[in-house]
Amino acid sequence: MKSTFLAALVLGCFAAGDARADDKAAAEALFGDAKKLEKTGDIAGACRLFEASYHADPQLGVLLNMANCHEALGRTGTAWAEFREGIEMAARKSDPRVDFARRRATALEPRLVRLHVDAATTPGLVVKRDDTDISALVATDVVVDPGTFTIAASAPGHRAWSTTVDVHREGSVETVTVPALEQAPEIIAARPAARISTTIRRDSSPLRTWAFITGGVGLAIAGTGVGIGAYAWSEWKDTRDASVCDSSNICSAEGKSKIASSRSHARTSTYLVAAGGATVVASVVMLWIAPKPTENTIVTPTFDEHGSGVSLSGSF
Repeated sequence: MKSTFLAALVLGCFAAGDARADDKAAAEALFGDAKKLEKTGDIAGACRLFEASYHADPQLGVLLNMANCHEALGRTGTAWAEFREGIEMAARKSDPRVDFARRRATALEPRLVRLHVDAATTPGLVVKRDDTDISALVATDVVVDPGTFTIAASAPGHRAWSTTVDVHREGSVETVTVPALEQAPEIIAARPAARISTTIRRDSSPLRTWAFITGGVGLAIAGTGVGIGAYAWSEWKDTRDASVCDSSNICSAEGKSKIASSRSHARTSTYLVAAGGATVVASVVMLWIAPKPTENTIVTPTFDEHGSGVSLSGSF
């Protein structure tokens, strides 16, 4: 049993060693191909291969070539960060290339562009630069690559906000101010109860009275369904915001949650409206077969933010 365990352990170690050797071999091949592309002028292609080589086997030489490549592409922020990483790596290894990395990082500093985001204090505020959460970097000058960015802000119970900013001028600091976010509307705004009064006449049989009660209840149910449908529509409209779902209908987790909620409310609305309509139809049938009225009776269905119901007045 012990010998079997030792054999398995040795084989496992050989397998791990082979995997590392494969990574190094792949990294060297990628590095060689990257240098060839660089000589042909395909800088973007070379950068991608340098990145893949560094991912397979992070070596100082690959890192410095990758930084040089990114600088040639105009990605000064990325190149500066990589040269600084090269300084740290070379210092740890006592590698003489530390001076080269330091000179290149220092030369890039006057060219760097920075993005500064200010935001009003809001509980639960989340600020993003494109898809990157930069909430912890608010009120800080952040080095970025020259380009166009979307700054978006959101917080529970507030309307989302976003804007687009161009940062290109070397040595500049572009400032974006996120305003105080607006309060989102309540799910169902408080409003006076809606009342629909219907005057009917009582007959010697209770059937006609129950027909109007049934109709009132049906109207109340349908009205509640309409209210929920309006809320579902409001939820769906919120997902059209660019910070939640983009033009290709690719949505964030928040967007997917809102879409699921709006669909659920829409189904509930459909069921309630259908049930209310069926109840009203049933009341019409009851009225059709009921005897003629002889006395006045008032039936008043109600529906508001607290629910729905029906009230009767008259002599019974």
